[in-house]
Amino acid sequence: MLSTTETGAYRVVSGQAVVVDARNVVRPDLIAFDLRGLDPFAIECVPVERLAVVVEIVSPTSRQDDRVRKPALFAAHKVPYYWRVELDRDQKLAVHEYWLNADTLAYFHAPSHPVHHDKLVTELPFPVEVDLEALVGF
Repeated sequence: MLSTTETGAYRVVSGQAVVVDARNVVRPDLIAFDLRGLDPFAIECVPVERLAVVVEIVSPTSRQDDRVRKPALFAAHKVPYYWRVELDRDQKLAVHEYWLNADTLAYFHAPSHPVHHDKLVTELPFPVEVDLEALVGF
């Protein structure tokens, strides 16, 4: 679990509604958003422009959405980071870390660590270290 202290100005929450545009409200599995200037007790839907990272956990029923539709949607709205969590071929937890290409509005694998196994360690959008093996045993 990430606390607000560990993430600076960001709040990390699960199941929070995100307003993408006038016709689309989505509920990612996990988001981190910029809390500055917002009342955390009054937020019903987080504006997409406040998102720092979206995390989607792939299941058999969400595979197409989490791999294709949602990354395209969030990239088009300039969310800087997208992480996809799923079981790999060996049934081990894998976190695919993507960064936004601001010119093409498409995600690409993070250059130094595109897929995390065993432990998620990254510095962007803020320092994160998660023992993935411990999550599977949870």
